[in-house]
Amino acid sequence: LHYPGFVNERTRLAIMEDPLVLDVLPLRLLGGLTAADLWPTMNVCMLGWLLLAVAPRWKYTSTLTILPPLLHSAIYLLTMGSLILDDAERTLGADFTTLEGVATIFQQNHNAVFVGWFHYLAFDLLIGRTICEDSIRRGASWKGHVLFVIPCLLFTFMLGPIGWISYIALSPLILGSSMQSSNTTKTKNN
Repeated sequence: LHYPGFVNERTRLAIMEDPLVLDVLPLRLLGGLTAADLWPTMNVCMLGWLLLAVAPRWKYTSTLTILPPLLHSAIYLLTMGSLILDDAERTLGADFTTLEGVATIFQQNHNAVFVGWFHYLAFDLLIGRTICEDSIRRGASWKGHVLFVIPCLLFTFMLGPIGWISYIALSPLILGSSMQSSNTTKTKNN
């Protein structure tokens, strides 16, 4: 087996005992940290979700809710880079065109599960942020936020596309169209 040069003796022994350990090798571009070491950083996204739910109009919410996706995107980029550097054939040769191919990627490589999860974390929070900002632009009241936007955020957090499509489908009925909101704003300003 080929090991990156920075794998220590303890890791080599662990790989001999359990071949699946090979799939959580240290990530070269992340200072030799493993996916398990980096896993707790996923909790940073909870700050973003909390701010979107309880303080959507706070002046720092927009800035603070972009930070977790930036962090997770950087980790994603460096993890993918590490995987390519350390096992380019397996990483770049992965079969994303069939269900079996994708299932195999995630079954054989814990680092792939890790990078996939960070992909979801970054994108789901960006979608939640977009939902929240759109509802504010449309003039959602606090009651509308609590009764409509927060459930859409929860669905986006837990089920991704279901939350987004729920917001897209129902927001014109509940909040009015964005065109109506911008016309109302222009009328009020004149």
